Amino acid sequence: MIIITRPGVTDEELDHIRERIEALGPRTHLIRGEHRTVVLCIGDQQDLVNVPMLAIPGVEAVRPVMKPYKLASRQGHEESSAVQIGDSTIGGNALSIIAGPCSVEGLSMLQETARHVKAAGATALRGGAFKPRSSPYAFDGLGEEGLKILSDVRAETGLPVVT
Repeated sequence: MIIITRPGVTDEELDHIRERIEALGPRTHLIRGEHRTVVLCIGDQQDLVNVPMLAIPGVEAVRPVMKPYKLASRQGHEESSAVQIGDSTIGGNALSIIAGPCSVEGLSMLQETARHVKAAGATALRGGAFKPRSSPYAFDGLGEEGLKILSDVRAETGLPVVT
């Protein structure tokens, strides 16, 4: 659910809106725009159905969200979302390039790959540590050892890691 506030909503009204929602279970996330603030409801929202949201002071509109990716969706807000990961910004006006192998297979391979993707301008390194498969005979990743390798390469290169 997305709650759009009226222009000029006060901090006290925002606190009240968030308290009403969070008392029923969902978390909230604020997106402050130039003219309005959007309150995203994250989590199980079944109990919110019976709450007359439009009667809460400061609320202008309520919209259901049909997409599972509320924070990345433009539904309810036109501003671009941006997430800071280390020195890199993902989203907003920044171009993000996340590159790397499908799976982490060893330290030297990942170190070499990380050097190449960083030199090519990547903003983050990706590599799968866990690779669940339907066949018990297929490579299923290095697991925790793969996470350690990713951590070591992150420390060495400064590239944020996605796995």
